[in-house]
Amino acid sequence: MLTGPAAPPKDFLTLGTKLHARPRAPDLSLQSKAFAELSALVVADPGEAIRRSGDIARRLCHAGSAGLSLIRPSAVGAATLHWSAISGALSPYEGAETPSGSSPCGTCLDTKLTVVLSRPERMFPYLRRTRPLIVEDLIVPLYDAARNPVGTFWIVHHDVTSHFTAEDAQVMERLAMQVTLSLRLLQLTRESRSIRKSHEAARRAANRELVAERSLRSAAEAAQATLQTTLADREASIGEAHHRVKNTIQIVSSLLALQARTSPSEEVRHALRQSQARLQILAKVHELLYRDADDVREISMQTLLSEVGEALRQSFPVTNVSLQVTSDAISLAPMYGIPMALLVNEIVTNAYKHAFPDGQVGTIAVTLSNTTDGVLLLQVIDDGIGMDANDATHGLGLKLIRSFAARLHGDLAFGRPASGTGTVVTMLMCEASPHAGEVPH
Repeated sequence: MLTGPAAPPKDFLTLGTKLHARPRAPDLSLQSKAFAELSALVVADPGEAIRRSGDIARRLCHAGSAGLSLIRPSAVGAATLHWSAISGALSPYEGAETPSGSSPCGTCLDTKLTVVLSRPERMFPYLRRTRPLIVEDLIVPLYDAARNPVGTFWIVHHDVTSHFTAEDAQVMERLAMQVTLSLRLLQLTRESRSIRKSHEAARRAANRELVAERSLRSAAEAAQATLQTTLADREASIGEAHHRVKNTIQIVSSLLALQARTSPSEEVRHALRQSQARLQILAKVHELLYRDADDVREISMQTLLSEVGEALRQSFPVTNVSLQVTSDAISLAPMYGIPMALLVNEIVTNAYKHAFPDGQVGTIAVTLSNTTDGVLLLQVIDDGIGMDANDATHGLGLKLIRSFAARLHGDLAFGRPASGTGTVVTMLMCEASPHAGEVPH
């Protein structure tokens, strides 16, 4: 293991955002081909994508070495950083480990930002033993979906005349997103293999027990045991199916987010982000439906709308608009709960995008309540600039709003609140609908 901390010199650390631009224009064609190559590998073979990421980083940034430093928890003492997928001059050091608290990568994880370290051996003397010597080190932190650190992705210069630029930092950060996705997909693959092995071992053990029991019991007892085994297998299959659906939604959502970040077209990026937001609502519905395996016939709208609201706040991380979501204790069948959630998503998204231009401060309030005559009342009110009469009939978002309201057999209306400022969208829906036997389509 490579060890040894030291005091940082004044010119030791530079944040990636403070780097100068490259004096020559970046080769966008080369970058496009490289990212396309890596994106294809992420889907086809995440392990190969991780191994090739270092070669691509060196090629795009003209670096001498590149690699990953992944966090390895330790049963005793501090965690370590394992050097993986090393490319270039430092490839003989693949498999080495450094303490996370006293290493260049540990410094990057402490700052939680992309950093450039100049002559890192001044702070970490053990690096003086590396050959060739590390003259400059550009490091990007890696996080999982829960924002927990998993390691770093880095490139180094060995030539004293070479220096990293802001363009290099941007390229590395884009590559790091694909490396993170590859690590996640690789982890899912390993977990799937482990589950299959466990199921196979359990199946063999169950078969052995069944054979032993058949030798001791009568034909009737053996038939009963077979029936119990079948029911247990069915329950396990259902649970595994739900798990696979959840993983599939997560992977598709990650791929949509990746494509949105890398697409050069703003229109395409917007469409992909909208698709990802709608997919996340379906993921929330699936999670709520199967959280309680004993009853999946109804879904709590209090819980679902609350989680939709939280997802919208994260999608629009603005400080000038406040989103408030309240609901009575209402439970709906999935055939009504899903379009209701999608309807709220579209209305609030439209308000975020159009009601508060130029940083105008305001509030969006979502309310779902039971009226005294058994009718559900959905209201979304904002105090923004208001909607023109023509606006209520145009645009994809408003077409979707009307489509979801039609699926709910609801009466939809657009107007202005009592204050006269802003927009109020109202939908009335019979809770005991005469169409309750029909499936919305």
